[in-house]
Amino acid sequence: MCKRWMIVLLVMSLVFGPWVVGAQEENTIQLRSLTLSPMPEAREALKIRLIPRMFDLKNANAAVLYHSAAAQCPQDGEDKVFDKIDQWRDMPIEDLPRDEVTKALGQFRACFRLLELAAVRSRCEWDMPIEEGFAMLMPSLSTYRSIAFALSLKLRLEIADGQVEEALATLRSGLAMARGIAEGPTLIQDLVGIAIGAVMFRQVSEFMAMPDAPNLYWALSELPVPLISFRQSLSYEYDMMYWEIPELRDLDQKVLSGAQASALVNKMFKKFSDAGMWENKASKLLPLGWVMMHYADAKAFLADRSMEASRIDAMPTAQTVMLYQFQEFKEVRDSMFKWFSLPYAQYRVHADQYDKAADEIVQRGVKSNVFAMFLPALSRCRFLEARACRDMEMLRVIEALRLHAAANHGTFPKTLEDVTVVPVPADPVTGDSFVYVYEDSRHVRVEAPEAKEQNKKRPVFELTLRP
Repeated sequence: MCKRWMIVLLVMSLVFGPWVVGAQEENTIQLRSLTLSPMPEAREALKIRLIPRMFDLKNANAAVLYHSAAAQCPQDGEDKVFDKIDQWRDMPIEDLPRDEVTKALGQFRACFRLLELAAVRSRCEWDMPIEEGFAMLMPSLSTYRSIAFALSLKLRLEIADGQVEEALATLRSGLAMARGIAEGPTLIQDLVGIAIGAVMFRQVSEFMAMPDAPNLYWALSELPVPLISFRQSLSYEYDMMYWEIPELRDLDQKVLSGAQASALVNKMFKKFSDAGMWENKASKLLPLGWVMMHYADAKAFLADRSMEASRIDAMPTAQTVMLYQFQEFKEVRDSMFKWFSLPYAQYRVHADQYDKAADEIVQRGVKSNVFAMFLPALSRCRFLEARACRDMEMLRVIEALRLHAAANHGTFPKTLEDVTVVPVPADPVTGDSFVYVYEDSRHVRVEAPEAKEQNKKRPVFELTLRP
């Protein structure tokens, strides 16, 4: 993995902790036990919504409100409110110091109101200067971490107190923030959006366990799949090198002078060095040494791509080498990106194949490809996207089981195939059915299928029906 993407994942681990990026862990389970009430769908099946109706939207830009919410976020003073909120989020609800929690959440009142307003805005445009490339300033992503954690704690309290409508409103605000932040052009904003969505979905199962919780099957089904799409940021990543070095666009269409070619190589070396993007021995070479080291390989490579010898000889050596490495990079890049339009369950079969191709142009020591830094760590990113979908689909499975129980005298089905009131989704990570273990008519187990990409603990729900 190139250093640029190691930095991205490091930033994610610092901003959102190991529950987003995660180190490699043994593939053990993450068990959650829920006691559920059978619950049919409402007479107005779409009355409950987790995203606003078009009728409710205001024609305005939500990003303005999110900027304001970040500005209103309280500072972490002597009371260490952020550390406390992190602890309270995982504390048993009966052990929470309610008065202290309420006082802490009161500091976020302005943030929460701005999120509520942003949730019903028709668009979220961050207007970021993408032409700045590596130097582009990002929104205050670590601040949104604090707001998301505080919002999830607020949601926990509302669920514990049986406040159905308030909990649904808070959930809508959190999911809207997740999607809104991901409207930015970069992968890290998508990852932050996924992280915020995970924080909110973590509480949905607790909502479903409320004795009189309405069934959310259709509300969950109405959410976009994926909730956070990487398509826009992948487009940005695909052409990232053009933002940094615009001259690459037509490098193969003209013959530069020797001075122009040398100046372009020097510009590239300085830009990459200033951005701290070098990670291999090639960085220790002077531009002239880099050109001379690769020139013979460059001529052979371009000849193999059917470039006429007279044209190769007409180009200055610096242009020849840059054109060779850029063309090699583009071929590897496209061999990676072509799979990303497929569903993850199909894409994952080929992930090792393109990862190997990417590694090959990096692991050549001083002869590595200098453009390899533009090859993003998308295997991990795509898994996070699919994992977010899986978490949502597992919740739909549980709600389908509650629908079935309501229609079948308060009993679970013996198999998922026995659920006929609504479709039961498959696992978006593997494409297989969720694992379903029937113990008796009131006790079952739902598991995510095992996957080699699973860096976090595999989710498992033990479900019990109330009498």
